[in-house]
Amino acid sequence: MMRFGTEDRRDKRRRLQGAYEEEYDYDYPMGLDLHPESELSKQIVNEVLNRAEVAQEELNKLKDEWKEMDRTMNAYMPASAWDEGVQEVDSRRPTTIVVPMSFAMREVFQTSMRNALTAGDLIHLYRGTGGPESKIAGAKLELLVGKHSLWFKERLKLDMAFGDAFTYGRGLVALNWAKHLGQKPVVEEVSDLMSFALREQGQNVPPGTILRYLEDRILFEGTELQNIDMYQTFIDPSVTPNELQKAEFIGWLYRTNSMSLMRREEDPEENLFNGKAVYHLTKKGEGLSAYWNRDDGRGRDGDSQDLGFADPAAQYSNAVDVIRLCIEIIPEEWGLGDNKKPEKWVFEVAGDDVLIQAMPLPNKHNMFPVAMFAPNADAHTVGPGSHLMATASIQKFMNWLLKSRADAVNTILTGSSSTTRPSWMRRTC
Repeated sequence: MMRFGTEDRRDKRRRLQGAYEEEYDYDYPMGLDLHPESELSKQIVNEVLNRAEVAQEELNKLKDEWKEMDRTMNAYMPASAWDEGVQEVDSRRPTTIVVPMSFAMREVFQTSMRNALTAGDLIHLYRGTGGPESKIAGAKLELLVGKHSLWFKERLKLDMAFGDAFTYGRGLVALNWAKHLGQKPVVEEVSDLMSFALREQGQNVPPGTILRYLEDRILFEGTELQNIDMYQTFIDPSVTPNELQKAEFIGWLYRTNSMSLMRREEDPEENLFNGKAVYHLTKKGEGLSAYWNRDDGRGRDGDSQDLGFADPAAQYSNAVDVIRLCIEIIPEEWGLGDNKKPEKWVFEVAGDDVLIQAMPLPNKHNMFPVAMFAPNADAHTVGPGSHLMATASIQKFMNWLLKSRADAVNTILTGSSSTTRPSWMRRTC
């Protein structure tokens, strides 16, 4: 994992000198000066990155175990130099084998959780505790939340969180308010006033004419679960999973592109800004984050998430990594108002350099908008082990046993073991 300290930030700032000289036309929140070159903006970015640094140091202690668990989920194993030498001699000889025991166990665990928590027509059940009006309100809320669950595929998102929890010991989801935009057909009769207005524009449309056209609308909106990659999380290392809401900060890193950010900032409900500065950042090839994990155990080569800094195609993708961090702060100390009491705020930093969001969390429940599933949490361990970690030694033994059996059979059939050194190895080893 690349370490990104204070000196690295200064180097990046020097490389980006003059990149944000434009006076971007933004109405920053609360009348603050949050231009990328402002001292307030730089201070907030540093505070966010400092917390990300602390969380990464703690997370790195767990990642080796997570990578090993990911490898047990793949029946395919990348060939080592020894395996390649063996197959040069005889391509039919088996190399490293993974028995899908852990994979099957995780499927059983996930199926049990699906049946226990997401079975039935509705996931979330509400019951009024007062009179008839309370019960009617509860029934309406139950149907509304059920629609949100259906629209945004909540069962699928929860199933992914269960899989993460049984693999890594923790599964994390964020709760967002999402909108799905589309077009709807509109049928409208031309009124006298509309006919007059159209004639003024040179179009002769008589009153009573039926017009049919498509109109951009919000097709549906509601609460959406967002799966968070555990490799890309920033969690206060002082709290355990069962006390997650007592953390001082919690966040994650996600990858998007500058075009998407500029499109999102057109929606006032997104509360984003400085998208134009991020676009300039990505054009200079500086949009990716040093905190992005580029070495996991997923995929064929163990680097399934690496976009590749040296990839020529990367310069045309406008890719950008965004740190989203929810922090409990005293706004007066941060220069964000006069409030001297703790408040929960959310900040987003693009490319480790540009502040694109700074606002108090709007949740009435005054909680971080995240939920964690940790089946082995014990109220004392910050990073509890997963179900698969508990049987990791058995998994290794099964892999070795099957491979040994294959070697023995191959020796009987060919008179030589697959572990015999190929000629090229005998010459060089």
